[in-house]
Amino acid sequence: MLDVGTGSGILAILGCRMGLGQVDAFDIDPESIERARINMQLNCCRFNLRLADIAGFSPHDCYDIITANLLHNIIRDNLSALRAMLNPGGTMLLSGVIDLWDAEIRELLKSQGLRLARHLNKEGWNAYQVESPCGMDAGR
Repeated sequence: MLDVGTGSGILAILGCRMGLGQVDAFDIDPESIERARINMQLNCCRFNLRLADIAGFSPHDCYDIITANLLHNIIRDNLSALRAMLNPGGTMLLSGVIDLWDAEIRELLKSQGLRLARHLNKEGWNAYQVESPCGMDAGR
């Protein structure tokens, strides 16, 4: 699992607590990294935590699960990089998108060959569960 823009580390902690074998997390903000490190210790779990910018992040592996609670412009500008980090058959959970940008994000998901499996909207905020196609025609 990769948690992009981990913030407090809550999604990475959840991944660890659910028994995922490898959890990586990063954030651009040093204070968020420190907060995530503290929360990781308080929750008795271990994951790889790095200070990094999404534009410059290059993982060693691809991921089955990617979580990213980011503003729409960060998702928009980095969706192809996120897509490239997702294993065929993998799931990406994106959130942090206000209603104004919902249609644009949906079009971007389609243009990247990602299938919208589920969409949630609460109080003007949107979340998307998208899946990468499996097999030879996965577009990678």
